[in-house]
Order: sequence, then structure tokens, then C-alpha cells
Amino acid sequence: MIDVRARLSGGAHVNAPHMQRKINHRLRSERMKWGLTQKELAPLLFIRHATQLCRIERGLRDPSVASVFASCLVFGQSLDQLFPGFKGRIQDEVGRQAHKLFVRVEKDKSPQGQKKRELLQSIASRQFGSCP
Repeated sequence: MIDVRARLSGGAHVNAPHMQRKINHRLRSERMKWGLTQKELAPLLFIRHATQLCRIERGLRDPSVASVFASCLVFGQSLDQLFPGFKGRIQDEVGRQAHKLFVRVEKDKSPQGQKKRELLQSIASRQFGSCP
């Protein structure tokens, strides 16, 4: 059996910054490389106004999940290339939240508690593995 508590709370994942930190990205450099204006790129990324794209590029606002995915499609780059560190941040936060839930349900012997622990064990086993 996997030591869920150790897997979800151990290693570099424990001290990860909280998700409030803005997403690091390469949108502006890619946009400029292709000669696109913010007004031209915004609709391709499901962003209503060029000013919103400007805020994203300046780090004042995070892009939506749809915009992140669209960015990868538009520029033909992977998530790791366009948004370095983003996947790791998500994995860190999932691990942190899963650990908090594990602590709450650790002693719950009900069938529901058992199901929750199974899910958390599954998360722990994937935490340091690959993710699509």
C-alpha cells in the first residue's frame, strides 16, 4: 500500500508557492514572433478584448483554461514550452489539497471514507509520475 500521507506531503511539493502566483508564459514573445497584434490574437485565444490579452501578457491576470489550451494549438507548442512550470504548479496544488483531504478522511471507516482514501491513494501514486 502507498503511504498517501508521505507521497502527498513529502518532497519539493510541500513548500510549493500557493496558486495565487501568476502563470509564467511566453505568449507575448510568440505573438510578436508571428507578427500578430493583441487585437488579432485575442479571438484566437477566446479572449474578448485586446486589453484582457494585454493584462495576461503583463502578468496582471491569468489566462483561462480555454485560452491556455488554445495558445498551445495556435502556436503549435506544448504546455511546457508555452507555460513553463505551469503543470508542476498544478500538480503541487493538487497534492497539497489532496493531503488536506486525506488528513480529514484518514480515520473515516465508512464505505464513503474508504472510496475517498482509494482516490487519494491513486492521486498519490500519480503525483510524481507522468501526466498527459
